[in-house]
Amino acid sequence: MQTVNSRHLPAATDTSSDWRNHAACLHADDPELWFPIGDTPPAKTQTQKAQKICFACPVIQACGMFALTERIEYGIYGGMDEAERRRVLRQHRSKARYFTGIRATTTKPTAAP
Repeated sequence: MQTVNSRHLPAATDTSSDWRNHAACLHADDPELWFPIGDTPPAKTQTQKAQKICFACPVIQACGMFALTERIEYGIYGGMDEAERRRVLRQHRSKARYFTGIRATTTKPTAAP
């Protein structure tokens, strides 16, 4: 098992086509880079370094969607830290409630007699 993959990504079932096998973080020197602790200046620097690698990664979208759908709580995934993922999820829920409310209040057209 590869160290970075096993630390923060579940094991890939289809090793030939799984997005995790193409992640830039898979071959990074420091797997802890994706798990900064706190909001201190060193942690923010660590986050920026991880995000720089993420932004050049060919599977950034798949990684971000994985973290959002699986509700991954800690770490940098898809170039997003924990706060950024929470913000995206909060905005998504807010929009879903808004559109659900519109559907509920909209009347269906009735057929002409």
